[in-house]
Amino acid sequence: MEPRSPQCFERSGEAPVAITALPPAIDYASEADVRGLVESGKLVAVEDTREQLPLRLDLPTIRRRLDTGDYSLIAYEEIISVERKSAADLIRCTARDRGRFDRCVTRLLEFPYPLMVIENPWAAIVSEARFGRVSPAFVERSCIEWMRKGLPIIFCASPLTAAETVQKFLLRSARDYDRMSKVQQEGAGRGLG
Repeated sequence: MEPRSPQCFERSGEAPVAITALPPAIDYASEADVRGLVESGKLVAVEDTREQLPLRLDLPTIRRRLDTGDYSLIAYEEIISVERKSAADLIRCTARDRGRFDRCVTRLLEFPYPLMVIENPWAAIVSEARFGRVSPAFVERSCIEWMRKGLPIIFCASPLTAAETVQKFLLRSARDYDRMSKVQQEGAGRGLG
């Protein structure tokens, strides 16, 4: 399987994210392709099978069911979790689906690297909330509550910038986790762990 761009992302370093245009369709990797890529040290994104309007990442990607979140990486599914929301999803999660989403936030916070990415700017949330039955202040209080619990939330300008943000977070989190694991292993080898 050919990656969707000339770039491949290796665990040893971070390459720049280059998402310049939306491809006509997402070209998902097969299980065989994934095995080969992972064995060669490449990072492969995992997209939850329930994603209805998936982001277009510039990484080889496979669709698999994730217990928590919408995006992760192969071999990091218990380490990194990204929850992606549109404006309408976020508003729904603060009102009608609040109980279910609070449980989702609790699960997200169990990950060493959790993130919620909103694919719209705050102004779009306010605008959409005003047309519904949820006040913008209520949505804001909900986001602040989740952030106070420890969940980072990033509002993006568009789905395209949300894809860039998700990809950067996945790559940097994997690099950080690998670096920390290496330090711990070296410390344990010296009797420090």
